[in-house]
Amino acid sequence: MTAQAAFPVRRARYGAWLAAACALVFAAFAVRVWNLDAQSLWHDEGWSVFAAYTPFGPMGIRGADVNAPFAYYASVGLGLRLMGDSVWAMRFCSVLYGVVTVALAGRIAGRWYGPSAGGLAMLLTAFSPILWVFSQEIRAYVAMPLAALALLGLADGLLARRGMPGRRELGQIWLPLFAVEMFALYAHNLSVPLVAWLNIAVAAALLVAREWRRLAVWLVTQAAALVLYLPWLLTQRQTGGALNTPPALDLGLLWSIWASYFTGVKALLTADAAFLALVAIFGALALVAGILAVWRFPNRRTWLVLSQVVLLPAFELAIILAARIDFHPRYFIVGVPATMILVAAGVLGRKWPLVPIMVVIVRLRALAAAGVAVLGIALFVSMASLLVGSPVYQHDDFRAIAERYAALGPNDAIVIPYGWEPSLDYYQEKLNIRARFIEVPVHSSPPVIATWLAEGLQGVQRAEVLTWYQLPADVRGAFPCLMGAVGRLDDSLTVSGLRTDRYTLQPGALAALIVPGALREASILPQTPIAVGDLRLANRALIGDGASGTTPCLVGQWRVDEQTPHDWKASVEVLRHGGWALPQDSNVLDDRQLPTSLWPAGHAGASFTPLADPPRPLDPSTAYLVLLKAYHPAN
Repeated sequence: MTAQAAFPVRRARYGAWLAAACALVFAAFAVRVWNLDAQSLWHDEGWSVFAAYTPFGPMGIRGADVNAPFAYYASVGLGLRLMGDSVWAMRFCSVLYGVVTVALAGRIAGRWYGPSAGGLAMLLTAFSPILWVFSQEIRAYVAMPLAALALLGLADGLLARRGMPGRRELGQIWLPLFAVEMFALYAHNLSVPLVAWLNIAVAAALLVAREWRRLAVWLVTQAAALVLYLPWLLTQRQTGGALNTPPALDLGLLWSIWASYFTGVKALLTADAAFLALVAIFGALALVAGILAVWRFPNRRTWLVLSQVVLLPAFELAIILAARIDFHPRYFIVGVPATMILVAAGVLGRKWPLVPIMVVIVRLRALAAAGVAVLGIALFVSMASLLVGSPVYQHDDFRAIAERYAALGPNDAIVIPYGWEPSLDYYQEKLNIRARFIEVPVHSSPPVIATWLAEGLQGVQRAEVLTWYQLPADVRGAFPCLMGAVGRLDDSLTVSGLRTDRYTLQPGALAALIVPGALREASILPQTPIAVGDLRLANRALIGDGASGTTPCLVGQWRVDEQTPHDWKASVEVLRHGGWALPQDSNVLDDRQLPTSLWPAGHAGASFTPLADPPRPLDPSTAYLVLLKAYHPAN
């Protein structure tokens, strides 16, 4: 089909429309390459980088992403081999996905509702904040809106025909649709709600039309898709846990989903009153436009678009609740293009009856279109200003941390309390970081942590300990407590989402860094809320003596004999001859950082308490009375 056949307008007007469409595509490209590498590569993107290096390699550390299939990363891998592996070059692949999405939105809206609606759909998707955000990240989220639009157009082509599909239709419609579906399934897990929508929409339409043979062919192709998807599906496990907080089902959740379409960044959901007011105004206009579109175009295409608008966020929400994961705007990116197309159809769709009042209608259309366009651009400018103007809304700044680490020498070390940090691994080569990495496995027990530190810090003069606030790898403070017992805290650097603490290790201090595998456990009893222990240095639960600026660390191990509804804490006092009383509090958590209210009966955890600022170093030959008191706020 030629372009002029797809957009039945006069030649002169076609040239103007084509020029406007090219301008909008260029605008989409320009805003996506603007500030493309200004923000740091961050943790999730770091996984993408190594997945792009080896998209078909083994899953895990320095390999394929265990939570995302290979198709998108294979395209990034092709790009980095052509343009290099700079952050700008790798993000440029996402830029291309985003620009093609804008062009396809205009193509579909233009064919279905007229060139004016196509132009408005292109403008709204070009300046869509969430589509812009993920066009600047090395993440597969950006591929999902493109797949959704491609499946939308191909599903319409499939449903427009009748009877048993012939060879030509199989090649032009069925095979491309199957290929896009498989690409989506092997590009990101967000494809699951997308494929669910596709099957419901197509099967329902074929049932209503009584196209039994086509329905049978459809079911066969979907069975084949499931078989081909099983090798990946069987590798997946539920990612949510007890520390995640799934959203509550209320009206506020509907607002959060709608606001997600204009953010892409979770912190922006409550960022600025003026910005959120624009989101609300656009929402009211979008609702009116959607109603108009359904009223004026009650056909198969509109119902396909509407089904994406309604079902995609609903299915994604169901997955969030079933998997017990936190709410995030990025999960709702798939339904954004269809929503913008529906708005454009309601505002500028070309089917206008009542010829005697056409002049009034045309003027109202122009006014409404101008208002929606201006509001869409205003939302983008407002959101981009907030994002660029404050590091609170930006990526976690691993680059700033890496630049600090680049000043370390080969006799220094960097401690990662959750195993591998892919972004630092990337910057290690780019910035020539010479310090050794001590990658302690996440959720390690106290003896394992102590062993990794004692072995890894041999011969080290200075050590940096990383804290990434997004990952609760060390909420109980094991690493600062143990590191403070063998070294002096010199200084810290806090940047967006991260902190690193530098310690100067004391000669011979590592010998004390031994946590026995079976510490004497103090039982937490709801009826007897205080547990008292008489511990001595010889017990080795008290690490360090406080000499040369270090801070002794008391490691207590606790268990619950029965389930408790309380989150217990450990309070510590150190007494000697009645002259030294030093109260300290710390969290009682298990190795997965879960509080005691989530422990089953018989479960054990630990507390790490730094005995800060003792009046003098502890004497190894002296007995101290150490009191561990378990309490909770209701005591």
